[in-house]
Amino acid sequence: MSTLLLTLGAALAAAPVPAEGPRLRVTAFNEMTALPFTALVAAPLHPGGAAGVSLWERRGDRLDHRLWLSASGYYHPLVETSLALGAEWQTTLWATRWTGLSVHAGLGPKLAIYPGPTWTPQGDGSFEPRTHLGQPGASATLRLGLEVPVAARWSALVQYGATFDAPFHVNNALPFMTHVMLHVGVEHRFGRS
Repeated sequence: MSTLLLTLGAALAAAPVPAEGPRLRVTAFNEMTALPFTALVAAPLHPGGAAGVSLWERRGDRLDHRLWLSASGYYHPLVETSLALGAEWQTTLWATRWTGLSVHAGLGPKLAIYPGPTWTPQGDGSFEPRTHLGQPGASATLRLGLEVPVAARWSALVQYGATFDAPFHVNNALPFMTHVMLHVGVEHRFGRS
């Protein structure tokens, strides 16, 4: 995992800045477990936040493409506290001058910190409680979004998406976990207007 984090950091340092300046995106979101795990957890509010910076951008007449580096985290008291980094590709179709419909896809490392003690199997068939600093894993994301410019350098965002995390649980008891998230936030472009 440290190799992946160093690689992402090196990519950020070496990446060319978009001609019009980088973009900064900040969102707040609510995380929920998704199919097939929806019956496991009933708690409705699991707050999270995400921030990202654009590394590359290509703008067309109706299609824009961007590469992002982002960090996110959320608190789900019954399942996990999560911290994640990711590289993300975004394609936006501008249906009108004031309405962009986007698709986001990404991949990156994730650290999941599970609530309470975890039980580790011993060689004799018994289990022992164990504390941990988190379980490393990977997270793939897919989101659909709406972007509305509200000023020369500012846009309002709404995004709905899912993540697919593997492995899940400190003992790798589940091969994967799925989540859905509703993001609301803003994006700011630095540089020329």
